[in-house]
Amino acid sequence: MSHPLLKPAIYSLFDERTLAAFGFTKPSTLIVSGVENSLKLRGYLQRWLVPRRRSDFFTDSQLKSYPRGYQLRDIGPSWMLDKLE
Repeated sequence: MSHPLLKPAIYSLFDERTLAAFGFTKPSTLIVSGVENSLKLRGYLQRWLVPRRRSDFFTDSQLKSYPRGYQLRDIGPSWMLDKLE
């Protein structure tokens, strides 16, 4: 079971047009400002932390579906191969 503030907190990250397009309810201004301020505080605190010694970005990890990597010509539709060269 999810926390009752989880959905409004996630919805506060979307802009007005995205909320309307998906039919989500607009979160209260209190939740929006709380999420924005907590992200700003997190950014401020991270300035003072020791930098990471190794990257932790998801694109730096090995892909499970392509463990030895891939070339663009090896994936995707065959009709687009002419456009790659």
